[in-house]
Parts: sequence; C-alpha cells; structure tokens
Amino acid sequence: MKTQLSTVVSPETRQAYTRLGDVTGLTLTDLLTAAVPLLERHCRQAELVVGYIRLDRWGDLDASAVCPECDQPFGDLPWIAVRGNGITCAPVCSRCATSE
Repeated sequence: MKTQLSTVVSPETRQAYTRLGDVTGLTLTDLLTAAVPLLERHCRQAELVVGYIRLDRWGDLDASAVCPECDQPFGDLPWIAVRGNGITCAPVCSRCATSE
C-alpha cells in the first residue's frame, strides 16, 4: 500500500522536498529512496529513544526504589526506554518517561 507524502509530513516539509527535487533534477521517489535508508541508519547509530514500555510488575525493584534520572522514588510501575538500535535502558519513573 502506498502512502501519500502529504499525509505524513507537514506542507513545509513537502515544499522543501519539492524545491530540492527542482534544484537537483531528481524525482521525489529518488530523493526518498536515498533519504530513508540514511535516516534509518542515523537513528540506529544515534541511539535515539523511540519509545517507552511500561513494566507490568516490579521484578527485582520495589516501590521504594529510586529512579536513576531524577533520584525520586518510582511510586508506580517503572518504564524502560527502547532505543532505535534495539538497546534498552535502565528503568525510569513515569515522570521521567513521559516528560520531554
């Protein structure tokens, strides 16, 4: 199934790709065919957090355990960050997992 670029990016981004295509003489398909693998490789290497998973149970932790990011008690069930390269991080509290 094909996805229209206009449904997944802002109008400004679409215009930028259009201008780049005009300058380089490449089609939008050619630009994206080159860009997507580069972005995917960059995200894997940069170890960007792509999401958090909330744990169902405490495991070896308990409610009095301290979050490694904010040094506050977990309070509720911890969250684990999952990075673009597949590596997970130490559990953090819900405040740290859901804040920017």
